[in-house]
Amino acid sequence: MSETVVHIFDSTHCLSPAQMIDYVRGKLSAEERYRVEAHLNSCSFCSEAVDGLANIQDPDGFSLALQHVHHHFKKQLREKHRFFLKSYRTQLYLVLIIIVILAILLFAFYLVHFTILRH
Repeated sequence: MSETVVHIFDSTHCLSPAQMIDYVRGKLSAEERYRVEAHLNSCSFCSEAVDGLANIQDPDGFSLALQHVHHHFKKQLREKHRFFLKSYRTQLYLVLIIIVILAILLFAFYLVHFTILRH
């Protein structure tokens, strides 16, 4: 499994956490605020994130909360990957056992019909 996990806000068109925090705090210039608001009008994900950020007491805690979310997301991906590999391994062993049993049955059939019947 690749160790690279795409972060929720890492994108070329979405707002960065710093932009969201600065927007909520009112630290953006008029031009930057216009670009952020234009993006918020077209991106419901960022708009909801900014709304949530505006409702928390400590906007600086947003980055920490985001890191926490990414950590749990990566942990869940690893657990799902392990479960998939475990079930895949079990299925592979089952298929191999079936193939071996079929090979033994075919060999027994060959012995019974071609060697014993010729005598």
